[in-house]
Amino acid sequence: MTRVRAGQRFTAAAAYPIHDAQLNERGLASVAGWFAETIPGYRHLAPGDTA
Repeated sequence: MTRVRAGQRFTAAAAYPIHDAQLNERGLASVAGWFAETIPGYRHLAPGDTA
């Protein structure tokens, strides 16, 4: 396992957010849109979906 230090940049093949339960539908759509524009490989996982 590789450790990532605070402030270190890295790339990943995929990105999945966690802890989105505090966002309402509008907030989740906003964050998902922002991530999709800025993070290659981003995909939102709905509850029950698998990576």
